[in-house]
Amino acid sequence: FGHYPTPRADVAWKDLGFGLTTKDTKVSIASCPRDGEWSSHRVEPYGPLPLEPAATILNYGQGVFEGMKAFRTATGRIVLFRPTMNAARMAGGADRFLMPPVPPELFLDAVAATARANAEW
Repeated sequence: FGHYPTPRADVAWKDLGFGLTTKDTKVSIASCPRDGEWSSHRVEPYGPLPLEPAATILNYGQGVFEGMKAFRTATGRIVLFRPTMNAARMAGGADRFLMPPVPPELFLDAVAATARANAEW
C-alpha cells in the first residue's frame, strides 16, 4: 500500500490482543439487489449501522465474516497476508449460505481502502 503515517503513540501495541478495537473509519458496501449488481465501497466515519428491521442477519442469522489483519513492515509499508485467499473464503461462505458473493475485486478494494483509511492504527 505504500508509506503511511507512523503508528499512533498513544496505543499500547504490545498489549493489544484479539478482540474489538474500534478505529476511526469503516468501509461500507451496499447489499446486492436482485439484479446482481453491487455498489462500490465507501469509506465512512466509524459509527452505528443503519439496518433494515427485516434484514436476514437479524431474522435468520444469515451472515458471513472473514477476519484479516494488516501488518506494517520495517520500512513502513502496510501489507496484507494472502488477501486473495480471504476473498475466496468470503465468497465460498456466501455461496454456502445461498447469499450473493461479493466480487473478489470489490472485496480486495474495500479491504485495501480500510487499511489505508486506518493507517495510523
